[in-house]
Amino acid sequence: MRGAKEAGNEAEKILLRDKRINHCVACGACQGKGGNCVQKDDMAEILDKMTAADVIATATPVYFYTMSGQMENTDRQNLFEIYEDKR
Repeated sequence: MRGAKEAGNEAEKILLRDKRINHCVACGACQGKGGNCVQKDDMAEILDKMTAADVIATATPVYFYTMSGQMENTDRQNLFEIYEDKR
């Protein structure tokens, strides 16, 4: 982050441990009918920031050869929505 800021860019660190991000319930709402997730959690705020960003860098500890549970929840919920917004 320091390098990005020193180069004149905006950078923000979002700590997922401080956010409430629910599990995906596979309802399909993000893929139709307006494309909005039915979950009422902090993911909407995070997704707005990710959609507006030119670059997204993520970091997570590795547990049992995969990312943390919080990162998995964030990743699963945002991939479809960001892809649709950037098209």
